[in-house]
Amino acid sequence: MLGQELYGLQLCQAIQDSSEGRQVLKIGSLYPSLHRLERKGFVISRMEDKGSGTRGGNRRKYYRITGIGAKALTHKQDMRKRLAGWKPAHA
Repeated sequence: MLGQELYGLQLCQAIQDSSEGRQVLKIGSLYPSLHRLERKGFVISRMEDKGSGTRGGNRRKYYRITGIGAKALTHKQDMRKRLAGWKPAHA
């Protein structure tokens, strides 16, 4: 998924598929999160018109992780691994 441009429904499907159905993300919670990530510079977006015709075509907003977003993600994953393996110091 890193380096790819995906639109909202694709992101929801990727999360559901990669978690084997254990995580289901609703569109209503996805877009506020994406907007926050974009404000922080972790993702960038672009609009694209798909098709034309009598209905005017579909516009899709595609999202892609930035370099700083990838670094933040790696840092968060590393922290979770360290936390999972943490053991209290013996006195």
